Parts: sequence; C-alpha cells; structure tokens
Amino acid sequence: MSNLHDAVHSMPMARRPRVVTLNWSTIRGESGIDQRAELIGSAAIDILAGMIVHSEKGIPATAYTTLVMGSWVSPTSPDLAKRVLRKAKKI
Repeated sequence: MSNLHDAVHSMPMARRPRVVTLNWSTIRGESGIDQRAELIGSAAIDILAGMIVHSEKGIPATAYTTLVMGSWVSPTSPDLAKRVLRKAKKI
C-alpha cells in the first residue's frame, strides 16, 4: 500500500477510523462542516462594494462581524452527490 489513505480504505468499513473535520472537503469524502467558501467570498465582495459606494477607506473605526453559517455534511447525506457535482461543474 502506497499511503495511509489506501491502507484505511482497504480495511473493512466497520473497522475504519472515523474522521470528522472542521474544514470539510468533497475530495476526501469525510464528515465535517462545509464552510461554504463561495458564500464567504460573496459576502466579502458585498462588504467591499458597500465601502466603495459609501466612499469608505481603510479599517473601520468599529469592528463588526459577518457570519456565514456552515452546514454539516456526512458521506451518507443525500445531498452530498449534488454538492460534489455542483462544485465539479464550477471548476
């Protein structure tokens, strides 16, 4: 076996270690949180566009937070295949 990935995938499903990550990836097929990078980027552009429209420059005097809610994804979730295909079409 060439690497750890191959070694784990050669094990019976019941004996495989369970992996959960906060940085979920469609490539690895693990459980984790989809941080929705495309929505984070969209929110950042909206903030910058607002600053341009209002002629704001530099760091704001008062800090504020924008939250983009992540969503839990598991390899067995029914919408996993749809998400993988959607991301693949964007590439």
